[in-house]
Amino acid sequence: MSTRKHFNKDDIDTKAEVEEGIKNKEISVPPKTLRFGYVGLVILIVITVIIINQYYVRAGKSNILFNLDQIKFKGLIIYLVVIIILFCICMSLQNSTSRLSNWTWDLLHFTFYFFLAYFIPNNWLIVLTLSVCWELFEDTMGFVYKRYGFIETDRKKLVDILSNCTGYMLGSIVFSHPKVKGKVDGLFDRFL
Repeated sequence: MSTRKHFNKDDIDTKAEVEEGIKNKEISVPPKTLRFGYVGLVILIVITVIIINQYYVRAGKSNILFNLDQIKFKGLIIYLVVIIILFCICMSLQNSTSRLSNWTWDLLHFTFYFFLAYFIPNNWLIVLTLSVCWELFEDTMGFVYKRYGFIETDRKKLVDILSNCTGYMLGSIVFSHPKVKGKVDGLFDRFL
């Protein structure tokens, strides 16, 4: 089993440095058949959500796959602005000598999607699409800004997507409770 070496000093800035790292076996490249393998996990999650959604609909409960009328747009926009600011702060820490650990990033993914469940309830399709798009965006930005050391392995992307889905699922459970939802609604009504 091969592992990828994460550099703590400077990021890899050129394609030649990446090729040299691969040649010296300091960096390993996953087999091409496994690249973007996390999309398979998302497909499995989508199939599972569709099956659960069919059960909910047949039982007379609400659709959990796609509900645009339940999105709290005003709060969502504010939430996303705050998240983007926090993301920029966290990424600035990645450029310093004290980088955030993978565990910290996983916790941030979980927390972001946990609270996203309040603003986008019962919208698994949107959440899964957002999750995959973000992982593709991370790779693209790594190549665009030549920060190859920031490009995650497929294994890390799988963990990110599992963190996202777990956070969203638990957030959906917590925020569907009438008392919790009422308290959070009251809190946001005061500020918005």
